Amino acid sequence: MQKDSFIQQYAAGLNPQQLAAVQAVNGPVLLLAVPGSGKTTVLVTRLGYMVLCCHVPPAQILTMTYTVAATHEMRSRFAARFGDELAAEMTFRTINGLSAVILQYYSRTYGRRQPELLTNEGDITRLLGDIWQQVNREFATESTLKELRTAITYIKNMALTDAEIEAMDTDLANLPELYRRYQAALKRAGQMDYDDQMVFALQILRAAPP
Repeated sequence: MQKDSFIQQYAAGLNPQQLAAVQAVNGPVLLLAVPGSGKTTVLVTRLGYMVLCCHVPPAQILTMTYTVAATHEMRSRFAARFGDELAAEMTFRTINGLSAVILQYYSRTYGRRQPELLTNEGDITRLLGDIWQQVNREFATESTLKELRTAITYIKNMALTDAEIEAMDTDLANLPELYRRYQAALKRAGQMDYDDQMVFALQILRAAPP
């Protein structure tokens, strides 16, 4: 499809900045805008532009979002605009969904048993509560455990080193020891949490040959 025809049919309502984002398909692009400003519309239109005008094979496009709900919305909005058949050829996943695929492929390819995903937040909270009591000799409040959970997520998502964990400015008593014991408990049980799932997937990608 010619660019002018595509714009007339699918992007006539976009403003100049949105249209520029739709056509920016070479290299990384940052689309920064407030909620409700049409980011999803721009992203969906950009996907169609890549396929119909730039001839990018739809099977080679991965659209990744943070939540399952956002994934379903992206897929349904793309299908509504460009058709179910084309949408079926494309991949829409959450970050954790993609991580799960990478771990499954690695496990099958190399015969490795991947850790079991710990999905019950209640189980994680109880584990953290037990560890807090062991380390700090007191019962943790619900708010403290939430803060600890947030700190652990931050440590993993930022890929902090041991030295950086030790240097963290926090009100959580003995955070480095709490983190080490939490990770050791998961390893003994052959488990991982959602943050580990992303960390392990990234480690596999970094170790994969170019």
